[in-house]
Amino acid sequence: MKKTLLVLLTAVILFSLFAVVASAEEANESIADVQLDWHPENAVANLKYMGLGMLGIFVVVGVVMGLTYFLNAVTGKKK
Repeated sequence: MKKTLLVLLTAVILFSLFAVVASAEEANESIADVQLDWHPENAVANLKYMGLGMLGIFVVVGVVMGLTYFLNAVTGKKK
């Protein structure tokens, strides 16, 4: 169980790291150039994107866990 959690944590950390690097390269702008505007009316519209992002995270975590359990079942020691 500890190995599964370690693999899952490693996958989440690597995925997060790649996402941050990709977004930084795509933006090509420094933090000082970003202008933050306050539009509270857009909060409800953005819930869709937040839900899709969370769904994507759960799917990736589920796939990693499934692959881990499968590989453990195939290559694990028989009792």
